[in-house]
Amino acid sequence: MPTSVSERLAQEDTILREIRSTLSTYRTMGLATPRRKGAVYASSPITSGIRLYAWSQRSGGSPEDLRRAHPDEFRIHVMQPNLDDGTAFGEHVRKLGWPLVIVPGEFFAKGWAQDHYMSLWRQVIVRYARSVAFNRNWQWSTGCAEEFLIAIQSNKRIMGWNGRPLAACDGANLIRWAVNNIDRQGLDPKPLYDLWRQIDLTLEAMKAQRTKRVTA
Repeated sequence: MPTSVSERLAQEDTILREIRSTLSTYRTMGLATPRRKGAVYASSPITSGIRLYAWSQRSGGSPEDLRRAHPDEFRIHVMQPNLDDGTAFGEHVRKLGWPLVIVPGEFFAKGWAQDHYMSLWRQVIVRYARSVAFNRNWQWSTGCAEEFLIAIQSNKRIMGWNGRPLAACDGANLIRWAVNNIDRQGLDPKPLYDLWRQIDLTLEAMKAQRTKRVTA
């Protein structure tokens, strides 16, 4: 049964405290090697992504129908491998020189839906992250695409899997490429397309603002 609003807010506050505590601990640690500044939010698929579409193709059903009808298989074939990848990605980012890494898959709250998590991760990205790094194949994930939009809107440094800068326009093109591939597979690309469209409109608006400042 879904949690009440008050219970969800209490859980949200608990997770935010855990994240603050984790970041504070790392900031006070003495590190033997040079470190790069600022916390990194490690964006990686959890409940969606390329594994979900591959499982859907193998099973011959839509992603949402399969998730509802076969929750145990969904966890085995999609969610748990995604969580493992997310943990490994967080360690990878740390090895690149960023000790302060926020791995969203490490924080759970019973009864939450996707929109509950995204309202939390928006706060985390805006309040605590200096950079947002994206795991391999992130462009297939609706959660990662929304986090990409949040990173653009909040003017965060955006990085790819290798720690190198990822231009916003290049990231948007990757999402559009994934949308086209999902459509060719005969699956519904609308959730990802809607996010791509928001990103595209945001980039257009930002470009118009820059042009206006230059010509003013």
